[in-house]
Amino acid sequence: MNLRLNGFSLSLDNAKCGDCYISHAHSDHAAAAGRKGKRLLASAETLALLGKEGREAVHAHDSVKLRLINAGHMLGSTQLVAESDEGKFVYTGDFKVEDGLTVKGAEVEACNYLLMESTYSSPSTAFPPREKVREELVRWVKKEAELNTVLIGGYSLGKAQELVATLNEGGLVPLVHPRIEQVCKIYSRFGVRLERIPLDSPEGEELKKKNFVGVMPFHLVDRELAYDVSRLCGKGVATALATGWANTFRYPVDKVFQLSDHADFGEMLDYLERAKPGKIWCCYGDSEYLARALCAKGYNASAFSEAAQRTLADEVGTGGAAVEVSAGKGIGVQV
Repeated sequence: MNLRLNGFSLSLDNAKCGDCYISHAHSDHAAAAGRKGKRLLASAETLALLGKEGREAVHAHDSVKLRLINAGHMLGSTQLVAESDEGKFVYTGDFKVEDGLTVKGAEVEACNYLLMESTYSSPSTAFPPREKVREELVRWVKKEAELNTVLIGGYSLGKAQELVATLNEGGLVPLVHPRIEQVCKIYSRFGVRLERIPLDSPEGEELKKKNFVGVMPFHLVDRELAYDVSRLCGKGVATALATGWANTFRYPVDKVFQLSDHADFGEMLDYLERAKPGKIWCCYGDSEYLARALCAKGYNASAFSEAAQRTLADEVGTGGAAVEVSAGKGIGVQV
């Protein structure tokens, strides 16, 4: 996706333009970080997590004011605010309104145009309060740890650090996988306190001889890992995962906790009530489903999909090969 505003073009979480905005450090949003010659607009935390500190920044534009505000998704995640005489445009990227332990919830600003993620687009999706999930997770871990080693899986970048903070809140200091430790070090650099023990450290090697609590990358935690650890170490192993999809998919583990770093449908509505955009585009996830649900509630919403853009382009008479959704004389969002 690209933003076109008063002659200024900026890639939104892709690498199509020379100037590229990166909302956060997850790989599906950070393609521009791996491309040479791209000027980057991102938070200091995001650039550190991507190993791109010192890269050339996006140049200032006379008629377009760009700002970054917190998105609440993970350390360094931001939303883009672009202002001109055509109005205010906001791109949420991935966002979460509710506070977490490692990041505050998303800021909300009133705007004219909004490009909003739709990862969890169903009106039936309602996440339990994070505090409640954290309490349930700590209770389960403490109970299982009386007899077993406990392995909890979360995405190495963002979710795993929230899991470490959750266990710390419950008085537990987990062992962490080397990949997660590398990210934890950067979180610590930016003031997020995470008490943990690297799995491959001398202290970690000693603790592995006993029952321990470990935080592992999401894709590694399953019954096969539990079997291997149990066979090699002669101990019982309990496994769990943390994901917003806990009630949607079945996972090969003992327990799944619905801990998400995305907004659910209720949070999206809360965001829209405060932002009051005149026009909404829905992107990522099932954007068409979300757009229909929002239209049913009286919002002016469209799915940001290639088919929808072509239809709108025809309606506003742009024609040609360019696929663009017009949001006014000088502002547009395109593939």
